[in-house]
Amino acid sequence: MKKDNLKRPKIHMVHVRLTEELQKRLRIRAAENDTTLQDWVAIAIENELDRQNHKKGKGGCLKENTRLADNAGTSDEERSVC
Repeated sequence: MKKDNLKRPKIHMVHVRLTEELQKRLRIRAAENDTTLQDWVAIAIENELDRQNHKKGKGGCLKENTRLADNAGTSDEERSVC
């Protein structure tokens, strides 16, 4: 059955190499926040880009990681902190 004409953003993949220790820390932090590694990293990148824009006077708000996303990315919950 077709879903309504919901437009989802195009998703791109980025591969990174992490040390074993950094990957372990990332897994622990994502688990503490009850989120996936994917969502935790995406939010961390978004926050850093917003932080850099804010420093340059371009505005931007930090996202607090409260995502409840499934694999399709259909259920997100975020709080912005400006």
